[in-house]
Amino acid sequence: MSIFAGIKDAKTQEKNYLSPGDYTIGIVAVKHIQSQKNRNQEFFVVEGIVEEAAGKDAQTVGSFISWVANLTGNLPEKAMEDVNQFLKAATGATDSEITEEFVLAVVEEDGATLADAGTSVVCHTWEKITKAGNPFWVVEWGNDGSKMSAAETMNKKNNDIPF
Repeated sequence: MSIFAGIKDAKTQEKNYLSPGDYTIGIVAVKHIQSQKNRNQEFFVVEGIVEEAAGKDAQTVGSFISWVANLTGNLPEKAMEDVNQFLKAATGATDSEITEEFVLAVVEEDGATLADAGTSVVCHTWEKITKAGNPFWVVEWGNDGSKMSAAETMNKKNNDIPF
């Protein structure tokens, strides 16, 4: 029997990014990655399974999703704000508790602490158009009570993003 004996039972997991909608995401992994093929850029990556979804274009329940923050891209300060928001939603930590050491502990072993604890977070995702005319999906993380109302969503849609 060769190493490939179990290939018949293997399933391909399609990776999806969050499309517009409201979600509850079960955390599978939280990673810090340095890309060898992308000019050594660094990324904060959240992988999860959609547990609940609402919205016309939302991913389906059971879908595997990825959310990526480019820590070394054009807007590293914005990426850090996004990571901070995710960490507050996922851990309940406050701004003063989220330090370099805290983040390193979370991403240790690809976020096993959060994944093994069965951590779920909610997020709201919507599309904005950049000043350059390109579509951009905004993800706002929260805890169970933080889903935004339609009025809050519309207010956010009308604000420009900084590029």
